[in-house]
Amino acid sequence: AGARAREFEEIVGYHLEQSFRNLIELGPADERTIDLRNRAGDHLIASARRVFATNDMRAASSLFDRANDLLREDDPRLPDALLSQGIALMEAGGFDRARSVFERAEEVARLVRDDRTLALIRLGRIKLSLMDETTVSAGDLRMKAERTVQHFLPLDDDLGLARAFHTLGEIDWLLGHYADAEGMFRRAILHAEQAGEEREVRD
Repeated sequence: AGARAREFEEIVGYHLEQSFRNLIELGPADERTIDLRNRAGDHLIASARRVFATNDMRAASSLFDRANDLLREDDPRLPDALLSQGIALMEAGGFDRARSVFERAEEVARLVRDDRTLALIRLGRIKLSLMDETTVSAGDLRMKAERTVQHFLPLDDDLGLARAFHTLGEIDWLLGHYADAEGMFRRAILHAEQAGEEREVRD
């Protein structure tokens, strides 16, 4: 059922996307064109999220790229969709592209004043630094990750806390603080379970 739902979302999204692009070539955007763009974005994002949950990061990043290309810069859906695209690229090994997507995501999140997603983007960039930058200071990254914990705690944001504690665990492990890392990973799993995020629990 999950595979069929993904296929349906992607097919519908593709046809809406093509209809939007065909209309744009014919003249200025009108209400119908805007509606097509929004619906295409909805379906492509939904399809990308389903694929993302299966850990097929190359396919997910491609779908997010198509969706994000449709969305206006001030669309409130865009920061989170860019964040997800950046994570997919990063986990697929596309570090340079992920870095540029995270940079754009941060700019858009500031534009639409999405502080929650901005904090999540910062965590993504910290993880990218851990994966790709050999000269990075783990201590500096840890301080940045701790600041995101302080952002998410008052909000009871379990997804944000799961990612923040997991990032802290990765940094502590890198520093050789294995007992501290295991404690952070346990806290990350607890918050991921409370958020109902199966993929975060698996990670």
